[in-house]
Amino acid sequence: MNFSRGFLQWAAAGLVALAILLRAVGLDQRPVIHDESMFAYYAWSAMRNGHYTHLPILHGPTLILITGRVFSWFGDSIATGRAWIAAISLVVLAAGMGLWPRRYRWWFAPVLFTSPILLYYSRFLRNEMLFSAVLMVGLLGAARGISRRQSAALWAMPGAACLIGLIAIKENALFVWATLASFGLVYAVRRLVWRGPARALRPRRRRRPRPAAPAGPPARLQRGTYMNPSYETVVKGRPGTVSDALSSGTETPRGDPAGVADAARESWLPTALAWIWGAALGCGFVYFIYHVTTGPDSRHALANLASSWTYWREQHQLHRISGPIHYYLPILLLYELPALLLLAAGLVWDAGLRRRRGLVYLGAVGLWLLVWLAWIPLARVGFIARVGEFLHVEPNGSMLVLGVIIAVLLAWSILQLEQHRPLASFIGWWAACSLFQYSSAGEKVPWLAVHIALPLIMMLGWVWAPRLRTMGRRGRALVLAWLVLTFAVALRNDYFLIFQGRDSDPRERIVYNHTSPRFDALCRQLLSNWEVYSDEIPLARRRVVLIGAPFWPGVWYFRDCNWVSPAQAPEALGEGDDLIIGDQSRLEDLLRRVDMAEWNALRLSLRNAWVPAWPPGRPETDTWAESLRAIPAWLGYLGRALPVWWKYYWDREPWTPTGEYPIIAIEPMTMRR
Repeated sequence: MNFSRGFLQWAAAGLVALAILLRAVGLDQRPVIHDESMFAYYAWSAMRNGHYTHLPILHGPTLILITGRVFSWFGDSIATGRAWIAAISLVVLAAGMGLWPRRYRWWFAPVLFTSPILLYYSRFLRNEMLFSAVLMVGLLGAARGISRRQSAALWAMPGAACLIGLIAIKENALFVWATLASFGLVYAVRRLVWRGPARALRPRRRRRPRPAAPAGPPARLQRGTYMNPSYETVVKGRPGTVSDALSSGTETPRGDPAGVADAARESWLPTALAWIWGAALGCGFVYFIYHVTTGPDSRHALANLASSWTYWREQHQLHRISGPIHYYLPILLLYELPALLLLAAGLVWDAGLRRRRGLVYLGAVGLWLLVWLAWIPLARVGFIARVGEFLHVEPNGSMLVLGVIIAVLLAWSILQLEQHRPLASFIGWWAACSLFQYSSAGEKVPWLAVHIALPLIMMLGWVWAPRLRTMGRRGRALVLAWLVLTFAVALRNDYFLIFQGRDSDPRERIVYNHTSPRFDALCRQLLSNWEVYSDEIPLARRRVVLIGAPFWPGVWYFRDCNWVSPAQAPEALGEGDDLIIGDQSRLEDLLRRVDMAEWNALRLSLRNAWVPAWPPGRPETDTWAESLRAIPAWLGYLGRALPVWWKYYWDREPWTPTGEYPIIAIEPMTMRR
């Protein structure tokens, strides 16, 4: 498919403009949720106090320090905090484009630019986008730093620094390091043990008719651009000829071993030094970040880092925010379904390119099935039981499905190694490892889906690029049509998610621990009214009482006020109280003692309940025997549930009404002036 250069340039510019627009519009409209308020408040405190003492619950200190600096430059609003996250998310897109094959990177750019999961958390004040940006720059630098490019040394230094500096952003860096180490081990084994080319596994090349050999000498000889030196020039040694250079020793012949060794030494030495300097720079950055955030309980930076790591590990062991091991699969299917279908089609095509390639996929899935069947009777046995408890896994149906997906991804990754495509192989390995790591982690929250969706989208480009090279015009048109469909569906999801108020609606699976629009509107209206009379009563003299769950995000909204958070509701309200807001259960007794002629009580919800995972009527089974007997009931249930699921997928029409978390806000009938 041939497009003019001008059309391609305008299309690329339009995609970039669209990516920026989707991330920049309406950043102040969405209510500030629980987690955002924590990061924003501590960044604001760091700006005011000039120091931040690291809190392990907020992960690495880098986000807090940068956000505090941004607040000092551009003002302390949630829009400012989200804006710099939106800007850093563009680095994720740019680095992702750099990791794709150059020829077809713009084919898959719309999928990356409009991914609903990546877009939603690009407008979200949290660690995920900063972590992803540093990770992608690190991977891009590492990929080019180990290449034979002349600029390898320039890329190696930021690559090493970013991959090490990840730990100062979030402790999930351990997952990345484990992925890199395991892939490096597999790659080393492949190079040392499996040396022979497995030609039977390689895709058959499409045979193309060769042009007839031209009669007469080659065109380069006809043009006179290349002529072998004459006998007199080489042997007789005329002045200024090649023989003079050979005899004088000023030029090393091309095949001389010494010359090859010197050239190789000159090429790898700067790159090796760049890797060392980059690693030192990354370690220095980590030490600096944890050193400047030490508190009275931290003796030095390493103790600060250790406390962060210990807290993160304990939270995953506690299973604090639990969920099934397939927790992220519905989220991925809900928001990235067309892209995942295209990825699945590419893997099926890859398996069918040659019979033995298909056997590799079948062998990987079959091996997993054998492991899973052997796991069932041994799940309660000593060491295996402890490993299963540590990884939060057990041999159930969810683990079976997840393992099949991971086995297919790993099979594709290994096949790419055989084809000498190490970068493609790593992308597949990264996707498989991320899916397992975050699915088995003890804490299940929607924003971690970013770390699964990103490698899967990156893998999409590497799966289809080789196929597009060998396709005809009709095949490319079909793939392009599916990419356009994926782009259109993603844009539709993005529109409703951003511009139609669903970004704080529990009908969206991606929304978690949100704040209701009514609570947000109340806080903004009160602050606006108080600001009008700030000359008479400054905000610092406005007394706000926060009790229970509204503490977050209430602290961020009323950060400039005189807020308090007692453990219990006060016995009575005083003249100096401007707002009392808290859980309904804690304020009911106070509300009975309040003179309603002087005080106004508002009943609202802090947040709404989530939609249950399954529509009603699902068969309940406890054992495999019961599950087998219930197969007809399951088939009937799935048939009835498909229309319900489709309505939810397309229109987010919930199958059950959503509940509420009731709170009460009490304010004076007449505002203090």
